[in-house]
Amino acid sequence: GPLTEEQWVGQLADNNPVYVLKMFLGILVASIIAGFIRVYLELVNYRVLMSAIETDNVDLTAALKGGFKGYWFFWIILLVQGIIITMGLLFCLLPGIFLSIRLLFVPILAAHKPELTFSEVFSRSWIMTEGYFFELLLLGVVVLLLNFFGFCLCCVGVIPTMIITYFMYAETYRRLLGEGGCEAPAGG
Repeated sequence: GPLTEEQWVGQLADNNPVYVLKMFLGILVASIIAGFIRVYLELVNYRVLMSAIETDNVDLTAALKGGFKGYWFFWIILLVQGIIITMGLLFCLLPGIFLSIRLLFVPILAAHKPELTFSEVFSRSWIMTEGYFFELLLLGVVVLLLNFFGFCLCCVGVIPTMIITYFMYAETYRRLLGEGGCEAPAGG
């Protein structure tokens, strides 16, 4: 049966290796499942946002059903983007910030334009952000402050500020997508 609090603390204090291993594996499995769910919801979120901005008509049911289309591609894109930005942050803070801004639209591009290849997603984000580094950095600072103030409102304020944040990034993406000539097929 379930352990009482005293039993749980006792086993943890005794450094029972089997118990510690079970705890570690449970946390690992739960984290992996939560990560897969988060990626799915992020993919659906970007598709819903782009649909809302482009057509003013959102079909949430279609977005949820179509959420698995391109799921693994999106998952790999997020993983690679995260590794690149983390490596930039490890070398120094400035390369990490630079890479995070230049690769800002990688997830949105992967969700919005599933026909793009792996390298096209990264190169188009790079092209779209060219010449807009400081404007996007300022947008990031505004978003950070907005979400910080939302968090200060008993954490509940983060919900509306995150919605505003996603719409800000989606609208910025839409505007830069048209300006950067990224609508034309790559390689042509």
